[in-house]
Amino acid sequence: MSKRKTAGSEKYPAKRVKRDTSPVANITGTTQSVRKLGANAIPRLTTTALRAFVADILGQLPKDEEEKNKRTLRIVRMLPEHLLKELWSQMINAWPKFVGHNLIIEIFLRGSTIRFPGTLPGIKKQTVRALSKIGSTLKWLEIMGHDIPDQDFAMTLSSLPLLEHLNLRHSRQVGSRTCKAIYTTHELLTYLNLGETNATLPDIKPILRKLGKLQVLKISSMEGLTDSEITRTVEELFGSQPQFSDQGVVPLSNLRSLKLRHTSITGTTIALILPHLPMLQTLDASFVPIVSIPTVKIDTVPKLTKLSLASTPVDAKQLLPILELLPTLKILNLGALGASAKTATGFTIAGKQSTSAMGSRTLDDTALLSLTDILQSFHNLESVSLAGNSSLCTTKSRAVSYFIRQVGRKLKMLNLNGILLLKSEDLEGLRAEDADDVCSLEQLLLMGTSIDDGVAAHISACPNLNFLDLEATKVSEEGVLDIIDACSLLETINLSSCRGIGVQNRRKIFELWKRERNPEDINGAESATPRERLAYGKGSLESRSEIVLAGRWIEEKI
Repeated sequence: MSKRKTAGSEKYPAKRVKRDTSPVANITGTTQSVRKLGANAIPRLTTTALRAFVADILGQLPKDEEEKNKRTLRIVRMLPEHLLKELWSQMINAWPKFVGHNLIIEIFLRGSTIRFPGTLPGIKKQTVRALSKIGSTLKWLEIMGHDIPDQDFAMTLSSLPLLEHLNLRHSRQVGSRTCKAIYTTHELLTYLNLGETNATLPDIKPILRKLGKLQVLKISSMEGLTDSEITRTVEELFGSQPQFSDQGVVPLSNLRSLKLRHTSITGTTIALILPHLPMLQTLDASFVPIVSIPTVKIDTVPKLTKLSLASTPVDAKQLLPILELLPTLKILNLGALGASAKTATGFTIAGKQSTSAMGSRTLDDTALLSLTDILQSFHNLESVSLAGNSSLCTTKSRAVSYFIRQVGRKLKMLNLNGILLLKSEDLEGLRAEDADDVCSLEQLLLMGTSIDDGVAAHISACPNLNFLDLEATKVSEEGVLDIIDACSLLETINLSSCRGIGVQNRRKIFELWKRERNPEDINGAESATPRERLAYGKGSLESRSEIVLAGRWIEEKI
């Protein structure tokens, strides 16, 4: 991938034990070309100084120099919380194995925010228990992918009454004890993620009943989450004799976001729960066995702004009447419609490993034409994913081209990954018919399509584009350079597996463009200052003195 990064945009994905290998998965290649632009090209001095410190962390904390260690630790302890958070982020990305229990206790166990991603092998149950020491300040906690015993989570959470954000995703031992600690202690909780844990629906019923401020609930891959269980729960919470909390809280009355992916629910469940979630804005029901959604009354449908139904066996034509009831949508994910819910290879669904093959696609050219007529009146729509719908572009109707002209070019993000028969001419809708009608696209994903250099003329009509995915396509170096010429805001290009581009240039396409098309550009030139060299990644700082100066700058600021 070719990529230009903006300041603070570096993101490192959390480690996943099992990977979703379906075509609709968001595929981020490892070969990215990056360039930095404008005011974002050079990071803040604080960021540069922290990068220098982290790059030399082994020299700053040598094992055999106790006095130097004490001095360094004393300085770092004095950092204000916003700089400590930035230092932590850089440390866990650069030296995950170096960040162990003792270092965390010495330096990082303070403030209102704690994040322990699954990439840190040094997190122990003692580390989690130590969180109780900052119970008077901690509001935001993420512990993801760590096999800490359920009782240790429960004991710790019971001493953190101010928590508002709690993410325990992929912590497999989280179960009934942790859930009890949550509903007995955390009345202020607004965000809760128990996805891929050992918690069950009976475990979280009291949470649904008592936590009236809850706005975000994520319970993907939850065991036993079936139509019958949810029907029983809905009757308990909202039936003729609803079981409200002692404070009279109406269950889920403030819920804005619900994530149910990789569960065993059907369209019947969706139709059952929607009328009871009046504030709901985001619904993710991807990779579930939804064949159809019973039509519901228009006054019972919440004003959704995001809907994701990727890789569900739902018939696209039966889905259209439901979409007509959702004119407030901003984000719509209809990737691989018609695929079996069990295409999420490696994920557990209803207690069984999902290994079945893809089902047939239901979003074809005819259905897309009807979908386009509906979506073109959705004035708030910003992002659409049609990834993996391999039945598109199989007729002469030019349905995709019509969709792009009427809807796609007005979006900020369009995902057409995995539409195998998509060709360059299908993207001609990106070009304006009126000089004043500027394409709004900022992100365009075309991985695994049949486009070639002919697409360059169409993509060049996207002046706001900053991310482009061309992985496994037929484009060549010349075609990509033409796109960079026209798209001055382009920062990231994914060129993985593009056989028409040299392997080395896939990572350095912007450098190639600079040499061949813009040799006067002086960014990263030899005359750059040490700070600029570090910012642009043009090699390390020239001398250790520059690192020392950066460290002294932190001291002076403190």
